[in-house]
Amino acid sequence: MSTFLLHLPYYHLGLKTHVLGLSQEDLKLELISYWSSSASHRARIALNLKGLEYDYIAVNLSKNEQSCPEFEKVNPTKYVPALVDGDFALADSFAIILYLEDKYPEHPLLPQDLQKRALNIKISSIVTQAYILFRIFVPCD
Repeated sequence: MSTFLLHLPYYHLGLKTHVLGLSQEDLKLELISYWSSSASHRARIALNLKGLEYDYIAVNLSKNEQSCPEFEKVNPTKYVPALVDGDFALADSFAIILYLEDKYPEHPLLPQDLQKRALNIKISSIVTQAYILFRIFVPCD
């Protein structure tokens, strides 16, 4: 059994702070991720550019670990990455990046100017959608 499988039940039960005796402030962010996932790369890049400490929890997609009940309790969509912040879990790299940007304003990733910020979000969305379409229509060898 992987470390991943042993680690996840605390989140679903909401007992991590109780079982480990930690306060919310003592908890590190945790990124549940797969090493070659482009979405996971985006979340890791954002965490590192913002200078945030986090624990990396590997999910092996080739072994279908994202389908185990423990991961589904954290992330019902069964996609990586998923960010765990205390008793809160969030999936989707774009949502994770925007969450980190709002919660941790130091080392901003986006411009403060509203129009420039909107343009950056628009471009990010276009790039992500284009990548998804590319992966769907261009077979990988």
